Amino acid sequence: PPSSNDDGALPPYTLPCIFVISIILAFASPSSDGEKEGEEPFPSSYKPLHDFLGWVYFLAWSLSFYPQLLLNVSRRTTVGLSSDYALYNLLGFTFYSIYTLSLAYNQPIRDCYRANNGGHSPAVS
Repeated sequence: PPSSNDDGALPPYTLPCIFVISIILAFASPSSDGEKEGEEPFPSSYKPLHDFLGWVYFLAWSLSFYPQLLLNVSRRTTVGLSSDYALYNLLGFTFYSIYTLSLAYNQPIRDCYRANNGGHSPAVS
C-alpha cells in the first residue's frame, strides 16, 4: 500500500530486503572453488538462471538513467544533476561494454585470457 508520503520514494525496507536476498542467493549458489581443469564452474542447469540474472542486471542498470532524464526534460532544467556524473557514467558504461563484448566475441582476447588464467575461459559467453 502507498505510504502517506507518496513522493515516489522507495519504502525504507526496500534496500535491506534486496541486500538480504542477495546474501541468501550468494550463499545458495554453488561455489567454483576446487574447479577442475576444463570443468565448468556451475552445472549447466544454472545457465538459464545465470543468463536471466545477467540480463535483469543489464536492463536495470540501463533503465536506471531514464527517470532522471525524464524529470529533467519535464522540468526543463538539470538542477540537481551533475553533468560530470552523467558523462563519467556514460564513459564507464561504454568502456565496460567494450571490455565485456571483447571477452565474449574476440577470439584473440579470449585466448590471451585463457593463457593468463590457467586455461580457464572467461565467464562471459
